[in-house]
Amino acid sequence: MTLPTTVLVWQSQFVSKDFPLVCAMTGQQAETWQKFKFKTVAKLAAMSGGIAALTPLHLVAPIIEEASMRRASGYLPLTKSTKRQLRIVNGVFIVLIPLAFAFFAAALTINSSDQADPTIVGILTVLALLSLTIGILGGLYIAPRFGPTGVVMGRTEGYYDYLVELRRVHPFFVVAVQEQQQLRAAKLRSGTVD
Repeated sequence: MTLPTTVLVWQSQFVSKDFPLVCAMTGQQAETWQKFKFKTVAKLAAMSGGIAALTPLHLVAPIIEEASMRRASGYLPLTKSTKRQLRIVNGVFIVLIPLAFAFFAAALTINSSDQADPTIVGILTVLALLSLTIGILGGLYIAPRFGPTGVVMGRTEGYYDYLVELRRVHPFFVVAVQEQQQLRAAKLRSGTVD
């Protein structure tokens, strides 16, 4: 039997760090908190953005999607080593972008000198393009694959908070969150709320 790796939580839980001290990624005892941001495009906005992309209004499509995006941000519990691993993964791709500009600057400086070596300028230009491409694509597509993800649901009638479906979290974290939710629900039913 496989345990679930998704759990529904309220967006306000992120803000107030209202989670059991179980690492969301490893299931071990949590030692620290890490901020996460989740964004989800509403289906209607995605469809209208997709339709606009096929018309002369294609420049409006990203604006429609960005304006209608549901967002949730806050903190999840992690171990220190897991937080460090996430920081390294994200840091590698972030560092590549300024490194690309340094390679471009070096190539321009060497190219403007009287004794410019076209081979070195070419190598620096290729390194700059590779660094920039890997930095941008890695930051957009690879780094988000490490760690939890979330889908921000639409607001439920009568509630002022978004529900967030956390995905790719450890089954022990899921169980701990569900136990916390069940305990609170039982307290509410019995009228013994803290």
